[in-house]
Amino acid sequence: MQTVIEPPALEQELIAVIRTMPEDRAREVLDFALFLQARIAAEDAKWDAAFAATPESKFAEMAARVRAQVAASETKPMFDAVGELAHP
Repeated sequence: MQTVIEPPALEQELIAVIRTMPEDRAREVLDFALFLQARIAAEDAKWDAAFAATPESKFAEMAARVRAQVAASETKPMFDAVGELAHP
């Protein structure tokens, strides 16, 4: 499950926008936010179940394959010299 940290600036901006709306529109924003929250929770539950159903031996097998690929120089760097994604 992911941890959500709400930046105060974002929170304040959202409040400011909602305060300019008629109540019915503000309720639509709230309904949509609740919909997104439920969707994220469902996706998290799906991933949690998938990981829980995967035997540890499968993860160990994948890790061994990756280590072998790295040792054989079959991989490419994920980040460039300045820390940007090398292969977006």
